[in-house]
Amino acid sequence: MEALNPRPQGLEVVEIGGCLMVTRKWYNPTVWPMTLFSLSWNAFFFYWYARVLSQPSPDKLALWFPVLHVGVGVFTAYQALTGFLNRTEFKVGNGKIIVHHGPLPWPGNKTVQSNSVQQLFCDDIQTYGRTKEERTFRLNAVMVDGRKESLLSVGLARDEALYLEKLVESRLGLAPAPVIGELK
Repeated sequence: MEALNPRPQGLEVVEIGGCLMVTRKWYNPTVWPMTLFSLSWNAFFFYWYARVLSQPSPDKLALWFPVLHVGVGVFTAYQALTGFLNRTEFKVGNGKIIVHHGPLPWPGNKTVQSNSVQQLFCDDIQTYGRTKEERTFRLNAVMVDGRKESLLSVGLARDEALYLEKLVESRLGLAPAPVIGELK
């Protein structure tokens, strides 16, 4: 087995009742600009609707026109809240790999039987903003039946993804093996 790199600062690793549990909080400083944007965006539409609804007979177009914008406001507020409150728990033990995001609901929760995992590997996800390219990393599994399945893809840093790969491989007794498309 390969030696583990030092544990990245954002990961907490504990052994509980025969299960290895890795916890990663979602908070990072980029949550603050999202929060400020969300507050100002939502305040504007709160003001908009207060003005429209204060009219004796509100204009229907004025009521319906900003509905998509209100949806953006709700989504950004929820995303900001998850940045402050959520964490990901990654458990390995009792024959399972369990990924749970919470306390606020977020997609990506899953349970995989550990004996159905043949190999683990990390890859990157590239997104392009207006000013720069951003990369996040995910932990994937090659299953015994040959299909590839993403286990964890919630904004991992490179060192976090690689650390998790080696830690879980070691826990499951999997020898590292190359996978096409994996991080070097």
